[in-house]
Amino acid sequence: MAEFKVARRLDDLPGYPFAELERKASQLRAEGKPLYDLSIGDPDLEPADFIKDAIRDSINNPKSHYYPSSVGDLDVRKTIAKWYQGRFGVEINPTNQICLLIGAKSGLSQMARAVVNPGDIVAVPDPAYPVYGRAGCRLLDGKLRTLKLKVENGFLPDLEDAQGAKLVYLNYPNNPTGAVATDVFM
Repeated sequence: MAEFKVARRLDDLPGYPFAELERKASQLRAEGKPLYDLSIGDPDLEPADFIKDAIRDSINNPKSHYYPSSVGDLDVRKTIAKWYQGRFGVEINPTNQICLLIGAKSGLSQMARAVVNPGDIVAVPDPAYPVYGRAGCRLLDGKLRTLKLKVENGFLPDLEDAQGAKLVYLNYPNNPTGAVATDVFM
């Protein structure tokens, strides 16, 4: 029987930093050492009672026992469109311009799959959220180009370094630096 081998693209994929932090935290706890875990930003307070009540009510509602629409509930999408209009003055059509996702990581990696072909350049800030370079580039056989975020530039990338990129990841306020990009920069 032939040996199973994973795709070669995984050979250059670095480890997930939060998995390594979890391993180190578990080791410290096992050793009985004090730990102030600031790694991933998990909330340390339970949800408010009204949120728990709404979840309980939803679970008990027979209408909640079906698969949702592939783009999400229309009323939720209308609420999002209304919020964007009020917050940013941007009109968004909730029927074909908003799609609800299970989370940012999923959305970022799926969006990249719709854009990046093997060999395409993907520009990613450094430091950055690991999904950008991994799921948004390396797992799609893209060519990673890092955009260094430096103190002297206010943690803003030099966009000349992104020339020729098919996809550029930018997030401001920036995580992890906390920098804020001006409207002029954007």
